[in-house]
Amino acid sequence: MSFASKRDIARESVRRAADLGFDYLRVKALRTRTLGVRVANSAICRENVARVEDVFQISAAWNNRDAQLLCQADDVFGVLERLAAVRRDIELQAPDAETVLPDAPSGSFAWKPARAPFEELYSCETLYPAIAREALATRARGLRLTGYVEAMETLAHAFTTTGHDHETHDHGITIGVTVDDAKTGAAGQAQRASTHATRAEFERLLAAATAEATETAESSLGPAALLPGDYTVVLHPSATFDIVQTMLMYGLFDKRKIDEGRTYLAGKMHELQFPPALRLAQSASLALPDGGVYADSPLNHRGVLCESLDLVRDGRLRDLHTSPFWAKTHGGRETFSPASAPPLSLSMGNDAGAPRDLSELIGRTERGVYVANMWYLRMVAEMDGTITGMTRDGVYEIKDGKLARPLLNMRWHENPVRVLQAIDLATREELLLGRSRLSGKSRTAGLAALPAVRVGGFHFSSVTKF
Repeated sequence: MSFASKRDIARESVRRAADLGFDYLRVKALRTRTLGVRVANSAICRENVARVEDVFQISAAWNNRDAQLLCQADDVFGVLERLAAVRRDIELQAPDAETVLPDAPSGSFAWKPARAPFEELYSCETLYPAIAREALATRARGLRLTGYVEAMETLAHAFTTTGHDHETHDHGITIGVTVDDAKTGAAGQAQRASTHATRAEFERLLAAATAEATETAESSLGPAALLPGDYTVVLHPSATFDIVQTMLMYGLFDKRKIDEGRTYLAGKMHELQFPPALRLAQSASLALPDGGVYADSPLNHRGVLCESLDLVRDGRLRDLHTSPFWAKTHGGRETFSPASAPPLSLSMGNDAGAPRDLSELIGRTERGVYVANMWYLRMVAEMDGTITGMTRDGVYEIKDGKLARPLLNMRWHENPVRVLQAIDLATREELLLGRSRLSGKSRTAGLAALPAVRVGGFHFSSVTKF
């Protein structure tokens, strides 16, 4: 069935469901196309992914009760049957005082960042040859290449009983590779992403990721132990990404949690200071590292018009994530949610004296530790703002501006807000990671453009056993 037919079913279902008496109803036709290529032991796997998924997303509300579900019907009657069941089920729920109907704009709204047809950019004929070349080159060095390349496209068109219809279309690609030495266990990993990769761009990104992972694997033999303590740390953009995303995932910028005193930032909004040039934002307009701008929709996942968020700017905490209920209760404005927001960016201004790239940042660090990747990040104590994690596949001691020796992996405990406060340098060069919220869910996280950064006093608590 064509997507146009699915869209017509969604529109007609909303029209015919008027008699069911919902206070609010939204039916979204959603088509997701995925092309995934797995690599293991320097060979392209047979168990690759090539699928198209069609569903209807239903959001309904009645008398302070709401429901969200997926429906895989093939016609209007199937969707209406499901809606009637939802209407019966929703009456059995207890009223929820925090149910807030979306204040969506009226009329039609289209937002389509995709600039070329999916099939012109992403196909087996495009991906396989480049992956095979990198796998062969890795094998020739006595190493193994493992990874996953995933291109995803999402077409969506939603209709509501309030007379609003919203259409989006986007696609993108994410690359994650690991290169390891089977004999020694030394390994390196790297990520890359693009919002619209041409064949040449994909080949360049894949080659860059493989080269980075290979260099890490080949330079990680014979790691030494470093005493626990506080160190100046240079974080690769991927490591910066992990820390910031974990901070957002645990809701450290959630206005309700702050107002109710349930998180680290409670009572600290006006006292914390950050580097004056530091900006942490979730913005609908993202300058891409290789030129151009990615323009995201100004509507959140409920179809409500929202403004971009400057979480940190001009040395202070600024905007917060505000839920529909908290905005209605306290007279504020509903915002994007942490998990479904426009692209993330972190920058330290346009200082021409800033280091150009990661190698220059390391070169300007006399003593410290370089961390290429992190994993297993978790919240430890929310009121202290402390999260923990471990380094992985690439950690080195820095001496006199050079990587002096590889180190054993370490566990760390840090407050990510303090990490932001302690950034004293960031590269002008940025790395694009993740996938846009309009193109589909990523295995990593939402789209972000981030630099490598240098942080003072980063606390390593112990050497890990693996």
